[in-house]
Amino acid sequence: MKQVLTVSCKLQVMPEQSIKIDATLQAFANACEYVNQTVSPTLTNELAMQSLIYHDVIPFF
Repeated sequence: MKQVLTVSCKLQVMPEQSIKIDATLQAFANACEYVNQTVSPTLTNELAMQSLIYHDVIPFF
């Protein structure tokens, strides 16, 4: 069983950095949505999923 640890912290960044961070987070969310819509729900193996979709995701996101 995997143990998941979560850290919560508040970043103090400049406005330009905030824009870049928001863009990065949006690209990550878009990539997750793409993978979710592309991969079969029955596929749960992380390595199999990565080998199936990795090269398709990289150019877009």
